[in-house]
Amino acid sequence: MSTFDVIARRIILEADIEKHGIMPEYVLDNWLVSRYKRVLDKLPYGAITARGDAIVNTTPSYNTGTVSVSQNSQIVTGVGTTFDVSMIGMYIRFGVTRGWYQIIDSADATHLLLDNPFVDATRSGSAFYIAQRFYEMPDGIRWIIDAKNVTRAMPLTKTHRQKMDEMFPDRVATPGVPLWWCPVGWNQINRRRQIEIYPFANTYFRLEFSGYSSVDEPQLDSAPLVDIDDRVLMEGGLADAFNFKASRGESIEMVRAWLDVSRRHENIYNDLLDDIAKRDSSDAPQPRVRMLIQKRDVIGIVDPLINAEQEIYNRPPSFG
Repeated sequence: MSTFDVIARRIILEADIEKHGIMPEYVLDNWLVSRYKRVLDKLPYGAITARGDAIVNTTPSYNTGTVSVSQNSQIVTGVGTTFDVSMIGMYIRFGVTRGWYQIIDSADATHLLLDNPFVDATRSGSAFYIAQRFYEMPDGIRWIIDAKNVTRAMPLTKTHRQKMDEMFPDRVATPGVPLWWCPVGWNQINRRRQIEIYPFANTYFRLEFSGYSSVDEPQLDSAPLVDIDDRVLMEGGLADAFNFKASRGESIEMVRAWLDVSRRHENIYNDLLDDIAKRDSSDAPQPRVRMLIQKRDVIGIVDPLINAEQEIYNRPPSFG
């Protein structure tokens, strides 16, 4: 089977987009990764790996009383507060300051210890806000598909971290009912996926996440395609390539012509996706799609192909 790189070169030739520059191979590799994900989304996941569900019970935010904290100090002193050890690991924000600090200890009901010294000017009698910013998925959920608020019988919308930062840069809106979730990365110690849920909960909510245990999204530019006809990604890539040519904008007639060609390839691509889904559902419950990657060392030598599921599990975790 071909790799993404091989298919990208074929698309560059067929769509004649090399003259447009901006590293077309890189652009096409990214398009093809996106198309590959859509193929995986189209397949019945039960034939790839077991599905699991995880329940997350949100931790209510807390802002009762006032606090004082000195510049360059890690100690927070409260008045009218009821701090306790359940707040260890949560995050605190002071008044209108933008920084969040993680709570690493709670000596008693009126004292907290921060992970880092307070960098702003000393605050006295300040309002504050404590929230559980991040949650961890259990081992059974490593690729999250969807999420819903069981308590309110409503779905949660997935968003990217960048989009979340654009919508709510400081995450300081009034807490309420969780509506969005986004991937954060991986816990460096136990390799569990971390997510952020926003708005921060103002009470206990029961959230259900569905996903798969041993597959991760293929962020792999050189992945070969196993049990996927090259033509599927060729058609999807050509649709993107001609759409890209239209975006370069020559005459209005040429723009319309390239868009028409792009739509034709997109229709063929979607028909092929439907065919894959039908074919897959009629087969024995064996994986039709296995993600493989080429592993390169520091000097660029390609190691033998290895199973991506195992590679993703074994590689050092990192925050996204």
